[in-house]
Amino acid sequence: MGPLLALIEAAEGPLKPGASILDFGCGVGNGIAALLARGYDAHGVDIYEYWGEHAELYWTDAPPPPPDIRERLSVAQIDPYKLPYSDNSFDYVISNQVIEHVDNRRSVFEEIRRVLKADGTSVHIFPSRWTPLVEGHVNVPFPMLCKSEAYLKLAAIAGIRGPRQAGFNWQGVYQSNVAQMKITHYPSKREILCDAQSAGLLARFAQDDYIARGGTGWMHLYDRLSRFGLGMLALAAGRTFLQHMLVLTPRRCPARAER
Repeated sequence: MGPLLALIEAAEGPLKPGASILDFGCGVGNGIAALLARGYDAHGVDIYEYWGEHAELYWTDAPPPPPDIRERLSVAQIDPYKLPYSDNSFDYVISNQVIEHVDNRRSVFEEIRRVLKADGTSVHIFPSRWTPLVEGHVNVPFPMLCKSEAYLKLAAIAGIRGPRQAGFNWQGVYQSNVAQMKITHYPSKREILCDAQSAGLLARFAQDDYIARGGTGWMHLYDRLSRFGLGMLALAAGRTFLQHMLVLTPRRCPARAER
């Protein structure tokens, strides 16, 4: 949760004390416990009940959450896509490593806009098409090439395996990776911004804010290099090696002038 909260503060300022936060793509709810410990009113949503009925679908073995966390977790409606919350419910909607799995970004962004308060903020961290060098879902180098089934077959024959593929023959690895890459996407920044704007959101990528004001190791590097007039090197490095950091806010109607 640390990078997501740091991104909010870098891009929009300090979080509201006791703010309502939705962890979008919450998995088994580990992030909810961390947010509650910081004093926030946290809830989570995902497309499957990974904390119960669909636990076998979760990407790693994880113990079920305690009852006080579980009661804060919900499942989204898929078709048509709908989050199980009222309009204007949350100060913040956040996600980590989720947007790359969204098939219909516009529908998802529309629902995020609906459940956000008028002065709310939504932030999302997810891999770009260029970083990291290894596709994290299938453990194969060069993510952009992983959309090619021929490339995935060569990687499987070469013996490249993911953590959960020990004992698979190459055909099993190949079939598993093809299935995974069908639900893993690498849209361009332009496509993401267009989908968000079509959903009625103001959208921007905020890696530079995170580097310069995020209170992280990147900020310390930026500060040190800036003393020698080299701060742009830190920004350039961050744009190359950091994942996408997307900030969304509702479009706010300008206040009417009093007559």
